[in-house]
Amino acid sequence: LTVNTEHFYAFYNKELPAPWQSTQALHPADLEGISLCCNYGSYALLRNVFKDYAVKPNVAFIATTAESALTFATSGLGVAVVAALEGDAVPQEMVRQQLVDEKLHFDQTLYWSKEHKLSPAAEGFLEFFRNFN
Repeated sequence: LTVNTEHFYAFYNKELPAPWQSTQALHPADLEGISLCCNYGSYALLRNVFKDYAVKPNVAFIATTAESALTFATSGLGVAVVAALEGDAVPQEMVRQQLVDEKLHFDQTLYWSKEHKLSPAAEGFLEFFRNFN
């Protein structure tokens, strides 16, 4: 069951001098030479996408979570590139711009075994997501 689609965004402190701020679309190539932080789960995908643009990402920090990557960016040390939902809150001191590339997204998906009966709690959880979407 696909629940939501998360897109990749560049999060950065408003005080960070970002040369792309005046552009409407932000592409991975625009981040060339910028100190980046991402979470471990998305590093391989980002590296492959950047390769398509013939750009080697300057990954200064690989965090264990998206929240840790955001902390890196909030401090002004660079740009966090993480997956998020469109409606996720953006900290007040931060700017968020979606990275434009057809490969830069994750589908949030729930899986379960049809060979085993789900518990009542799991059935309730699954029904919540079916009704939510």
